[in-house]
Amino acid sequence: MAESPTPGPSAPKRLRIKNPKVLTEDELRALAYLSSSSDEEPFPDSGSDWSGASGISDERQDAMSTASQSDMELLDDVANEQQLVWIEYPPNLRQIEFTGKQQLNVPIPGEGKPIDFFLLLADDEFFEILVQQTNIYAEHVLLNESSGPNSRISRWKPIDKEEMTMFLGLTIFMGILQLPRLRDYWRTNRFLNLPIRKYMSRDRYLIILRCLHFVENSQDLKSGRLYKVRPLLNFFNNKMESVYSPGKNLSIDESMLLWRGRLAFRQYIKNKKHKYGIKFYLLTESNGIVLNMQIYTGVLDDLGGKGHAANVVLHLMRNYWNKGYSLYMDNYYNSVTLARQLLEKNTYCTGTLRAGRKETPEDVSKAKLKPGESVHRYGGSVCVGKWKDKREVLYITTEHENTMEEALSRFGTNKIKPAPIMQYNKYMSGIDLQDQLQSYYPSHRKTIRWYKKVGIHIIETMLYNSYMLYEKYSKPKMSFLEYRESVVHAMVPEIKAKEKPGPSTENPGFQHGPSKLEKGTGDRRLRKKCRWCSKRGVRKDTSFCCKSCPELPGLCLDPCFKEYHNNL
Repeated sequence: MAESPTPGPSAPKRLRIKNPKVLTEDELRALAYLSSSSDEEPFPDSGSDWSGASGISDERQDAMSTASQSDMELLDDVANEQQLVWIEYPPNLRQIEFTGKQQLNVPIPGEGKPIDFFLLLADDEFFEILVQQTNIYAEHVLLNESSGPNSRISRWKPIDKEEMTMFLGLTIFMGILQLPRLRDYWRTNRFLNLPIRKYMSRDRYLIILRCLHFVENSQDLKSGRLYKVRPLLNFFNNKMESVYSPGKNLSIDESMLLWRGRLAFRQYIKNKKHKYGIKFYLLTESNGIVLNMQIYTGVLDDLGGKGHAANVVLHLMRNYWNKGYSLYMDNYYNSVTLARQLLEKNTYCTGTLRAGRKETPEDVSKAKLKPGESVHRYGGSVCVGKWKDKREVLYITTEHENTMEEALSRFGTNKIKPAPIMQYNKYMSGIDLQDQLQSYYPSHRKTIRWYKKVGIHIIETMLYNSYMLYEKYSKPKMSFLEYRESVVHAMVPEIKAKEKPGPSTENPGFQHGPSKLEKGTGDRRLRKKCRWCSKRGVRKDTSFCCKSCPELPGLCLDPCFKEYHNNL
């Protein structure tokens, strides 16, 4: 029997033999530096003006800037396959020029008043979506629900842009003056006697809120869990892209919209103020202007599954490639692989890093440090470092060298920190500022459906963005509260009070006034149902009426008599 041949190499080994590793330009330069520096000063000091050459040639940079999307994906794959050589010096970070320009892409609207900036974002197209879809849904409810003649929906009248503007103005006002229940805004006691009922009745407001819709409920349009808010979400993102070009420094983080009801994609984030709710991924400028937003709907989401965090970053940044933007993110998103992908798109990134991420150098992630100490490594135009203050912080950057800089702490003492940490703390606060300001005046109610709450939240974000644009490009300066009040006054114009009818010239003695009903049998006076209480769904009898009105309606002395005649 012939002897069996000697087993050959395994499949992975055969692949390695067929595809020998080719060192990159960065790696060759690093090896040459290490081999030639044994008898010389090994490292430049932190104040050196030395600047490492770009890890990518000029020809390749030109090719990258004009590459198609498929070419960019190929470059990403190549970057992921290359193994990095990590060195302490010299820093080999790429120099990318910022070619964007922070500007308003349209002329300053109108007279530059707060309402002009809000209507710059909430334009005619926006109101057309709300008015058209709300009317369509109201007709659908009328046709498909069996409702009594006295129900609110049976009295539905089509809404127009003017009335929708007033509805939104009143909704924004409710965020300024918050009451426990929605119906409290129409109460008439001496503590809660608000003028809202002069502009819109309670029943009309509630029926508009019930029918508020952003898309037609057609089976053909039900694509994904967000189909009910997709038109409004797309409108917001497209409008911000067309109206405003941001400055160099951007950040990405999550924001939670409180929701404790049943919802398939409700999320939990323990370090947020609202731990349970609907998770938004936001791309913001360093001052808090929201440039792009996406809602996470679970692992079945287009951005879900493997590589979810990187997919979110690439999706939010898709309109800002190849301009030299600086992106700041926390450790949920950052990785060496993503940093190299962003560099291929001429975009910097800086932020904290998780120790378990792939390609993170172990001599940095596992280093034991004393307070104030730091360690770092450079590789492939990426810097990974660790610094210990009260606790160890692992970070990554493709823009800032790991120099130590002096910073003033909140206690007034000087502290030495790595430059990447300083820049991260400086530019990562945009989303927190946006969350903070919007939390002061929430207009949405917990009793409404989730998609209406999301829709009102998007409108609130448009209001916040318009305020930030007003602060940047117009005067006088004002607080967010003053800005909201100005917008509300413009959306809900003053209604001139009706002139009270004076005495008739034909009958000078004629005048409306309460009169006691005549006595019935015995000593008991006759009583009638109060007409005004009955209109509000309250059963109450009274011994007073108005003899000047037809049918002699029964009316309580206070406040029904006055309210009834004011609403004639």
